Amino acid sequence: TTTKMPLRDKSGVIVGTFGLSRDITELKHAEAAIEARTAELHRSLARYKMLVESTHAVPWEMDGASLTLSYISPQAARIFGWDAETLLGGTSFLDLVYEDDRAHVRAQIEALVETEEPDRNLALDFRVHASGDRLGYARSVMSVHRDGRDEPPIVRGVMLDITEPKQL
Repeated sequence: TTTKMPLRDKSGVIVGTFGLSRDITELKHAEAAIEARTAELHRSLARYKMLVESTHAVPWEMDGASLTLSYISPQAARIFGWDAETLLGGTSFLDLVYEDDRAHVRAQIEALVETEEPDRNLALDFRVHASGDRLGYARSVMSVHRDGRDEPPIVRGVMLDITEPKQL
C-alpha cells in the first residue's frame, strides 16, 4: 500500500509530495490461503453432509449421562417418520424405543458408557415407534467418545431400519 500526502513549505504552498509504501505481499498471500482453505472446508462439509444424508441409515449423537439426543439426521423422517427437529428439543434416545425394550436398551447403553475399554462398539436390535403408530425394528451400532476432560461422554451411532428382515 502507498500513502501520499502534499509536501508544503513554511508558508503552506505545496512544493511536492511525499509518501510511505508498505509491502503487503505476505498479507495478500495469507488472505488468498485463508480464502482457499475456507472454500475447501465448505466443499468438504458439503460432501460430508451429502454422505450422511444420502444413506439409508440414521446417524445420531446423544449425551452419555442423560441419554438426550444432541443430533439425529434428517433421514429419521424418511426412514422412521420421526421429525428430527422435534427430537432435538430434549428427547431421550429411549423415547424412540418401544416401552417393553427400554429397560434392556438402557442397561446395555449404560454398561457401554461405564466401560473404560477404548474403541468398544455396541450393536443393539430393538423395537421402535415408527410413523403412523407402526411398530418397527431398528439396529443401532454405537460407541462412546470421551474428550479427556471432566465432561459427560458422547455416544454416537447409526440406526438402521431392520423391520422387513425381522418380519420374514
